[in-house]
Amino acid sequence: MATTAPPTTDEAAAIWSTKAQVLDRNWLDWLAAHTMFLFPLHHCEGTFSLTPTELVFTGFHKRDPKDPQPGNDGGEAARVVIRISKADIVDVVHGFDDAFSVWQERTLGLSYKPLIVRFRRPAGSTGSADPTDGEGVDAIYFGLNVDPIKKRWGDNALFKAKLDDWLKA
Repeated sequence: MATTAPPTTDEAAAIWSTKAQVLDRNWLDWLAAHTMFLFPLHHCEGTFSLTPTELVFTGFHKRDPKDPQPGNDGGEAARVVIRISKADIVDVVHGFDDAFSVWQERTLGLSYKPLIVRFRRPAGSTGSADPTDGEGVDAIYFGLNVDPIKKRWGDNALFKAKLDDWLKA
């Protein structure tokens, strides 16, 4: 599960959802996000890595069936990898927006606020491009080093500053 961080400061345990997943949430997602001792709204768990040229999310969808690939004995969940080029990032926000509102978080933003990375999808790619902006801008909502019991807010503020510095470099 996503409660312990990998060893370097440019990596962190992560929970995340794409904009399409947030918009397609159901009552079970809402209930889980509002239950004590459970993580905020998310669909995937794994790690976040910050490289010199991209953000990388690697993990698994918490509800996906086991990976059907040859050689897998059924013991591993299907792997999810999302790579976002530094050049494609439009902005980074520590807070809420129209898709992931304060009402989706049980503390109403008093302790947990997601990090939101808005980015342009490369031409020809598929995904949850926001139809309202007309420019193929998508978003990913994530929490880093979140512990639902001890440290629900996680390290989102720390990584917001780190991402701002990374984008300026």
